[in-house]
Amino acid sequence: MHIIHNADANDVCNRRPRVLICEDDPILACDLEQQLEDLGFDPVGPFATQAEALRALRGMTPAAAVIDVELADGACTRLAGVLRDRGILTVVVTGLRVSSPPPEFADAIWLLKPLPFDALARQLDGMTSRKISGEPTNDLPPIALKSPMRAIVG
Repeated sequence: MHIIHNADANDVCNRRPRVLICEDDPILACDLEQQLEDLGFDPVGPFATQAEALRALRGMTPAAAVIDVELADGACTRLAGVLRDRGILTVVVTGLRVSSPPPEFADAIWLLKPLPFDALARQLDGMTSRKISGEPTNDLPPIALKSPMRAIVG
């Protein structure tokens, strides 16, 4: 069962930045949810399908989203487009190497699986603090990850 928060991400009552989780691997999804909680974020989800995530987005605006490029109901281009159009900062976590992402993913930061949680934490921390403070977010530098991981910045 997914708990949907109806308040906006900038709600003064909620001091923990919300992060939407979209991952169809149940083990990785649970691990990601716990890691985000431990890092001080308010995880929303995890959602195994685009359809579930899109329904959740009707009632709230997270500070960021962590999504797999492909979920149980297919490629996440529609979800990525909605996130981009709404200005929701997105980290794509995938096992696929993509040299040039589809336009819907152009503003996303890409991390390859297996996910190094310290790298994800650094990206989310920088992204959400800029989002909350109103600073520009398109100047985030790529991060250097240990082999065989690498970041792909669109």
